[in-house]
Amino acid sequence: QKMFDLYCTKYCQRKLTCLNDSDRLRFVDVISKLSSEPNPEGRKKLTNRMAYSYRDSDFQIIYEVDRELNRITVVNFLMTGDETQVEVFFHGEKLIAVNKYKRLGFRVEIILSEEVVSIPKYYDSLEEALEAAKYIAETL
Repeated sequence: QKMFDLYCTKYCQRKLTCLNDSDRLRFVDVISKLSSEPNPEGRKKLTNRMAYSYRDSDFQIIYEVDRELNRITVVNFLMTGDETQVEVFFHGEKLIAVNKYKRLGFRVEIILSEEVVSIPKYYDSLEEALEAAKYIAETL
């Protein structure tokens, strides 16, 4: 079976440095499986790009597949215990993620190629967070 090369954006590389060794090893194990099977059961396609969301017991991973270059690029990931990625979509070239944090509410992250803009506010409802995310994405 064809193996894909794996890449992580600079943003993901920075997030990986914040993980402890055992979490980092589990992350590497999950993305290594994606290199041999980029279409695992349970993955969800995101918008009109070759981008997907895949969740296992420890992580939710947002990744793009480039079959021409034989490459998988991990765009973002979350530890599933701390936060839950509720909505993920592309607005042009911007990846919008709405995350739900336990006891805090919904928070918006906008990923612009290698940079992340985190909106320093928690929203009470998903609808309110999505409305804010779309407005902010249009103004960036």
